[in-house]
Amino acid sequence: GKKTKKRYRRSGLGTFLQPLSHRFEFFTLMATRVLLLALPRRWQLALGSFLGRACYHLRVRRGIVEKNLLYTGMAVGKADTAQLALAIYSTVGRLLVDSLTFSTTSMPPMVIENQEGVRSPEDASRGILMVSGHYGNWELLLRVMGELFPGLGVVVKPIRNPHLGRWLSEQRQAPGIQLIEPQHAMRRSLKLIRKGHAVAYLTDQYAGRHGATVTFLGKPALTVRSAAGLAALTGCRVLAGYAAIDPQGVYHVRFQEIPNVASSAEDRTEDTQLALQQHNDIVSGWIREHPEQWFGWFHRRFKESVSY
Repeated sequence: GKKTKKRYRRSGLGTFLQPLSHRFEFFTLMATRVLLLALPRRWQLALGSFLGRACYHLRVRRGIVEKNLLYTGMAVGKADTAQLALAIYSTVGRLLVDSLTFSTTSMPPMVIENQEGVRSPEDASRGILMVSGHYGNWELLLRVMGELFPGLGVVVKPIRNPHLGRWLSEQRQAPGIQLIEPQHAMRRSLKLIRKGHAVAYLTDQYAGRHGATVTFLGKPALTVRSAAGLAALTGCRVLAGYAAIDPQGVYHVRFQEIPNVASSAEDRTEDTQLALQQHNDIVSGWIREHPEQWFGWFHRRFKESVSY
């Protein structure tokens, strides 16, 4: 159980084995990447879909996915849940394979829609907040954003495996992206925005006790305050965007401008709450349109209400 796992982590054996498991995980992933790069992309995607479906049948986090689908009303009944869950596993498998194999010199096919409206003469004076989620290929979206907005700051949560974390950081910083750890998010984001730069936040994960409760997919959910607070405080331009994959393997990168709800009032609490709900509604709309694109089904997003 959980107590046994905690004792194991604290034991000398756990301290010894964890670095070894991290190395094994990293080298297995890199070996998989080398093998994938030897295949045509259509085979890569087919293999990703197959592995995703295999994970579904092996019940890898399947209970979490099914509970999230039923709780949010995205699926009704056993057959409907199984059909949608299988589509989610298949699509996420394709997305993860692409995330593992693309590079700055070899990008997957994509169409950037409404690109002409992304940049504005106001950017240099107002700065930009980019709101997104773990929807579609967020790694590809960050690359596109890095090219559109040089000096982009991205708030990212460090992962437990230090070897994989270093590799991911190198990949993300390749186009000149600045990585910002959550504990420095507000201070560094403010600095960048006031210099007319862009900052990106993924706002769709469980925020814990530091979050604010607003609805997400029609259900109450603790949500990260930072991005909404930044919008309310600075009055910056706010964009939302994603990179979704279609059945042919082409990515559709879409951006939309969001009206900033910041007012001239000194108390920003109401503005922040309105912005939180606004951001959640936009991401929820994407998910309702194409639920198979959202990686968040695998997370315990509704811990306060769902027993995972």
